Amino acid sequence: MACEPRIRQAGADEGPALFAVFYSAVHQVCSRDYTPAQCAAWAPATLDAPDWHARILALQPLVIDVAGEVVAFADLQADGQIDCFYVHGQQQGRGYGGMLLQALIAKASVMKLADVYSEVSLSAQPFFLRHGFVIEQALRVQCRGQWFDNARMRLTLGTSC
Repeated sequence: MACEPRIRQAGADEGPALFAVFYSAVHQVCSRDYTPAQCAAWAPATLDAPDWHARILALQPLVIDVAGEVVAFADLQADGQIDCFYVHGQQQGRGYGGMLLQALIAKASVMKLADVYSEVSLSAQPFFLRHGFVIEQALRVQCRGQWFDNARMRLTLGTSC
């Protein structure tokens, strides 16, 4: 019997599990669109635990948990920014990204946001396009000495009376 995935708030002690998801997504998925040097800059092999812990506490991400294992995480900030959105490299294609995005959109609705936006990697752009996001602007950003092409993407949310 397969365990059902559940969406929940990340725990304060789950930084290492979230880092494992982040690292695998970059090195197993984004490596199709970015060089090894870019992937190493984006997701270094060694975790700076205090910095990562502080970042996770600030982001307050949602996670998808399957049988006690975190397989994906994403956050939604007060201004509608999705800063992090990662599905474990070995968990791709199982619908976890769509589930997580639906949860973020529901949260945005509760927050009464008109739209959500993110700076999206080349690898993730097809996913976001399939879910109604549009590319607002092509970007070139730098991280740890490496340049990356990505795009700012936005989804306008429906309004209700």
